[in-house]
Amino acid sequence: MRNSAIRTVGILDKSLSKGKHEVNLSTFALFFVEMVRYAQNKVNTVQGLQDRLTDYGRFVGVRLLDLITLREKGYKRDVKLLHILMFVKGPVWKNLFGQEADKLERSNEDPCKYFLIEKEPIVNTFISLPKDKGSLNCAAFIAGIIEAFLTESNFPCKVTAHWHMGTAYMIEFEEEVILREKMEAVRMAQHGMKKKTTLPAGAKQKSMKRVQKGAQYSKGPKKGAKAVIAPKKLAAVQQAKANAEISRVINEKNEEMVKERADRDQIALPTNTKAERAYSLGIFESRASGEGWRKPILGFSQRKQATSSANSSALKWISLVVLIAQTTALVLTLRYSRTQRSDASDGPKYLSSTAVLMSEIVKFFTCIVVLVHQNKWNFGRFWRDLDAKDSLKVGVPALFYVVQNNLLFLALSKLDAATYQVTYQLKILTTAFFSVTMLNKKLDLIKWLALLLLTSGVALVQLPKGSSGSPSTASSSRVEDAVGTDNENQKDAAGDGFVGLFAILAACCSSGFAGVYLEKILKTSQVQLWVRNLQLAFFSIFGAFAMTWIYDWGQVQQWGFFQGYNWIIWLVVALQAYGGLVVALVVKYADNILKGFAVSLSILLSSFVSWAFLDDFEPSLSFVLGASIVIFSTFLYGYEPKQPSQPERHSA
Repeated sequence: MRNSAIRTVGILDKSLSKGKHEVNLSTFALFFVEMVRYAQNKVNTVQGLQDRLTDYGRFVGVRLLDLITLREKGYKRDVKLLHILMFVKGPVWKNLFGQEADKLERSNEDPCKYFLIEKEPIVNTFISLPKDKGSLNCAAFIAGIIEAFLTESNFPCKVTAHWHMGTAYMIEFEEEVILREKMEAVRMAQHGMKKKTTLPAGAKQKSMKRVQKGAQYSKGPKKGAKAVIAPKKLAAVQQAKANAEISRVINEKNEEMVKERADRDQIALPTNTKAERAYSLGIFESRASGEGWRKPILGFSQRKQATSSANSSALKWISLVVLIAQTTALVLTLRYSRTQRSDASDGPKYLSSTAVLMSEIVKFFTCIVVLVHQNKWNFGRFWRDLDAKDSLKVGVPALFYVVQNNLLFLALSKLDAATYQVTYQLKILTTAFFSVTMLNKKLDLIKWLALLLLTSGVALVQLPKGSSGSPSTASSSRVEDAVGTDNENQKDAAGDGFVGLFAILAACCSSGFAGVYLEKILKTSQVQLWVRNLQLAFFSIFGAFAMTWIYDWGQVQQWGFFQGYNWIIWLVVALQAYGGLVVALVVKYADNILKGFAVSLSILLSSFVSWAFLDDFEPSLSFVLGASIVIFSTFLYGYEPKQPSQPERHSA
């Protein structure tokens, strides 16, 4: 990788004999392109390709650490943050690319963030990319090198590459690194205090006389004489006070950081003070001496690995149980809210379009609170995170999500809860279709088999149920239209079933397209997920208000916006608003296989409740068989066969 004469010596001035450490620029470009092409065959998205390049960079950075520290500093590593950053900007960069990096800046808002800026990184200058990979930043490879170099030097951090003033590498250190710097500053202040309390060489005789005079008073001073404290004793007292103050500050910082980390990782702190201090020292103690380097007793990353298995297991099962309860409760409460009989004294039923609007408003303000809290209640930083031009991309899926929510209300008014739940699994089929057409994803044989089984299972569920009629006939004849318009003429069972089936199929198409479109946006940008949720909710509010104004504005003017609202309706609004958060928890702490189990259990649970308590569903043999096939296909689609790991080749 090294090319020490790329920008410093012209080609006509170079020696004819190439140095043994130099590599031709064309050779480097050829090998790097081959590495990018190899990584591209392993992933399907731009973000996945950048992550793979970052992993390759970490592999290089780990081996580069010992080589450069041995060559430049005789195996003596830096122990101060600024020194290691200047070492990366200078000798490390010069060994890699022939010259130092352009700039090193510190963030004015976050003390944990630093920026290393290079105007023309070599990995982006001589690399040509296809049109669909135009957003790829090959500097992710260099970011991986920096991250591994700093982390292995006992400065744990996360490094990402961004397009800013050329290319900016954002280095975000762990909080214990900054705390360690503060502790070192306190120790240096203590060391300076020791020097100040040391007596000068010329004053030793005078001080010894004072000590002897003070020793006379130790037996008992004469009457009227003033006691004199020995200078050494005075220095010892001052030193003890300084040590006590320093220990108090360090303990307060340690305990504050330990409690914050423990709350974040959901770890119960020991009640014993000594144990708690030992715990904090295990995280933060890191000392440097002139003779060598001693690593921390237990770094935060190591402690996190030691406790992550138990915590992840608990959070995984909790999130799955919550997902099952949320999905079942949402379906049943929606069904009950749309089919409950309204007496004359209670007034008209609630308008489903207003419920959709309220759920989007709740989501909008929830995202604002979370983002402001993440930015430590800094509203200036919060507004800078919101890009108005970038927000326009989210308008398309937001519109489709609003249409989808209204279609689901309509479908639940015409179908029973169990049929709705099973039929809605067709969104997997539509999502797969749009993923293949829009994201160029490749589905293996197992996934296509799961999709075929899903289609056949839904077909069995939709078979006619004999003379008993559709299970939704009795209830759907009493409900109004899902968007709020009065339906004075009762429809027959076939008409209700057709309308409900058409509504849920349209909702599946809307869900598949919006989800894949949003996935494409998320994977081609580095915007936070909470910011995207806020943008979605913002546009969805306008779409939901438009639906309310078009279909139900007359009833809103006559009966009010919150007509027919009760605690059931507000529960529906809350479940609809926070359902996405539950899914995010499952994706983070569980996996797709367990999520498939959760969806399947939700189908069985909602079917049982609909049959046992709502008395609006009579399962037939075809329904039982179709539901079983759908459950199996849901599990099969989420199944990922484990492939034997093969060590990747890395050329020296």
